[in-house]
Amino acid sequence: MKKILAAVLLCLTACTVKAAAPAETPETPAIPLTQDVTAELDGMTVTLQIPEDWQAVTVLSCGPQGSTTLQISPDGKEWLDISCTEDFGVCGTGLESKKEVLNTYSCTAGYYDGWKRFSWIRFDEPYQNLMIARHAEEGTNIDMDRAEAAEMEMYILQTLEIQNR
Repeated sequence: MKKILAAVLLCLTACTVKAAAPAETPETPAIPLTQDVTAELDGMTVTLQIPEDWQAVTVLSCGPQGSTTLQISPDGKEWLDISCTEDFGVCGTGLESKKEVLNTYSCTAGYYDGWKRFSWIRFDEPYQNLMIARHAEEGTNIDMDRAEAAEMEMYILQTLEIQNR
């Protein structure tokens, strides 16, 4: 009987020690976002932070409905356009739409063919004309499954602030 009681106590002690051991959580390295970027888009002001080695330019499009677009890019070969538009349409083949929240703004992101990186983001009211679209130089092969690029982009977009003018 003493052996059984000793075995039960030993088991309970071992279980308690295991349960008390701290869980290991991997630390996510901080990505320094050192540039504040602000753009006056059609009826809105957007502000976000990007890494020091990224580029940001404001582009004014020509045409009857000339509008302003903020382009942010890690390398100049691929970039994200942040702009206002009333006209928005996409192909539905292979498209998965996901509800997202960027900073405090609700939006819908479009992912094609199971990719980790979004192709476009469209914001909900009252910012329904604001969108973000992915572009690249002709002939540039974008790795849409690159998880670290997807994380970086979403990290940057979490700094987005929108104000109606």
